[in-house]
Amino acid sequence: MYIAPRPKANDDPYFALRLALASSLALMVGLLIDSNMLLMMPVLIISLMGGMRKAFDVNKAVSSPILVIVLISAFYWLLSYLHVRPILTLLVVFYIAALAYYITLKNGSPLGMIILIAIVMMSVSGAKSTLALAFVHTAMIEAAITTFILIPLLYWILPTRATEPLPEEYQPDSHGYLLERAVLRAAVLMALLGWMYTLLDQSNITLVITAVFTLMFPCKEHQFEEARERSYATIVGGGFALVILTTFGFVGHLSVLFFMTLIAGIFLANQMISGKNPPMVYQFTLSVMMTLICGSLNDQSPVYLTILRILLTIIGTLGAVFLYATLERLLIKDVEITAHQAKNPD
Repeated sequence: MYIAPRPKANDDPYFALRLALASSLALMVGLLIDSNMLLMMPVLIISLMGGMRKAFDVNKAVSSPILVIVLISAFYWLLSYLHVRPILTLLVVFYIAALAYYITLKNGSPLGMIILIAIVMMSVSGAKSTLALAFVHTAMIEAAITTFILIPLLYWILPTRATEPLPEEYQPDSHGYLLERAVLRAAVLMALLGWMYTLLDQSNITLVITAVFTLMFPCKEHQFEEARERSYATIVGGGFALVILTTFGFVGHLSVLFFMTLIAGIFLANQMISGKNPPMVYQFTLSVMMTLICGSLNDQSPVYLTILRILLTIIGTLGAVFLYATLERLLIKDVEITAHQAKNPD
């Protein structure tokens, strides 16, 4: 699983300002068009722009939003057709998840992660009703189009000093049993999805999304490290969100909300460059902060949302890791999977 190295101020002096502007502007666009799923606007652009290093990457900025639109549309059509056949739906989602994990293990490519996020988002929304499925489909398309426009625009306004984007070197997994391990990961994910389908609702999707990211890594050492980083980022991001929402509750002007999210975003993005934790921790923190703010703007309690997000992150990450590690130890006994390199590059 590819992790982008720490951004360097010498290569991109406007990295922090650009990423902060992107998240705040995406939030404002979502409010302006009254998006059905407001949180997708900032989260998608943070995920794509936060992973870019050095110069503007045309391929990543253009192809990733288009890929999201294609996948979301394909899964919308597929799940709309299969909605009345729940057993067949479960089998199809399982096969897609296993294929996505296999792609990541085989090539180290983030394509598998994008497939997983798309199918999880669509299947959880479609489990309740086709109307919810349509809402999520529309919201994801809106977020992808916004990202497609904002990323090139912000790189044009705030250019980098570097002239070439950083090449991404994907590391395939070399431990063997790739298909078996991909199937085990998909089985663990389906167990969490079954919980979502039957007992929880779409607002608790963090439980599954965090598990998706954690299970992307090949060895349990990196999986546990990912679980710790996401849990820590959720707590810190919740703190930032509560401060911003409390202040916004007293003032009540969108301009105040915009500038507060911008200031917090600049601080967190700058920490990606110089902070003591790995850069992805601060990127997670920014995503969590924006997610909780978006949820609270939809008349949900910020304190309740923060506590719920922390609990779901801990349960989703640690639960998935422990369950997968147990199954792997029981069912794949001929291979010892250990970390060959650090999870987070310098």
